[in-house]
Amino acid sequence: MEKTNDIIMDSRENFKEVILDYYKNIAETQVPLTLIDLLSGKIADYYYEQYSRFRRQYPKSIKRYSTFLLKDLDHPYTKKIVIDFFKDALKTDYKSSSMLLLKMTETELDSIEQWWKDFERL
Repeated sequence: MEKTNDIIMDSRENFKEVILDYYKNIAETQVPLTLIDLLSGKIADYYYEQYSRFRRQYPKSIKRYSTFLLKDLDHPYTKKIVIDFFKDALKTDYKSSSMLLLKMTETELDSIEQWWKDFERL
């Protein structure tokens, strides 16, 4: 039987590399690589901290929180990170890059932004 202490968590850099590769493939040349790199770092920081905490909080799920899973990029908070990042970096031109990387229409993007506004008001 494998001891949980033996399951080592991937490095933050591993997390970033997985995220960066994913977004680079989607963006191709439509979003500058420097922005994708910075965004990937922000998302990697967030999930590395989350996974580290979850490993301690949920010891039976330690294996799940050892390697970054791409499905976590579908989480609403990841979408918020992406949108907020592009709003900060590109100001009013944030929508096209956000829609591209999140694979959303403008209506879907507006909807997730409204959802977050409503959520944060609670």
